[in-house]
Amino acid sequence: MSKKLIRQGEVYPASGIPWAQGVYAVAGEALSQYDIVVLNAGVAGRDIATCNKADADGVGLQAGQMYIAAGAAAAGERVTLVPWVTITGVDTSAVAAAGLPVYLSTTPGGWTATKPSGADDVVIPVGTALVDDAAGVVRLQPTNGLDGLSKRGTAAVVTAGVTVSLGNNFASGLAVVSWAEDPGSDQSLFVAIDSSGDMVITPTAAVTGSKTCNYVAYAAAI
Repeated sequence: MSKKLIRQGEVYPASGIPWAQGVYAVAGEALSQYDIVVLNAGVAGRDIATCNKADADGVGLQAGQMYIAAGAAAAGERVTLVPWVTITGVDTSAVAAAGLPVYLSTTPGGWTATKPSGADDVVIPVGTALVDDAAGVVRLQPTNGLDGLSKRGTAAVVTAGVTVSLGNNFASGLAVVSWAEDPGSDQSLFVAIDSSGDMVITPTAAVTGSKTCNYVAYAAAI
């Protein structure tokens, strides 16, 4: 049987699902069409990965390559994954304006127009709201989940320091901290994240009242 090569000019741009960019994986659980998934270990004896639903507050369910399920699949079935899709008729009214990002949801496999803000949550943009409407349009295009495993914020430091619960995703991670206001004396801050995901910020000397500091925390997976 003869084979015919496809010229680049014969590959037309896609607008909905880029089938030509699809890859196969084995579903690690039941998947619905357009679920956002993260690749896991390969199948023994085969050059194919398993995948599970990505989750903004599920431990280990953001750290890796993310794709979108092009169709539904039962656990153990082969599923086609694509790097992006355009979905119409979905509610994007929670975004402030068209063109703003949507984020990985705390509902496994889903996306949300609102940044996750729970103690265990990581904030990972996974697409863009193209039309801001109750029957809107979203372009999902998740990237490497490791890019999102960081969290920033402020904390009020008192005499003995402060503990900020970051959740299990940040267990034994790293953090950088600095004063956001003058502490009133020449002193530094120590910071460490324990195996429970609690970040402990301690001043080198007592502070008067409470003083605000800024922090950026990184998951150990990074």
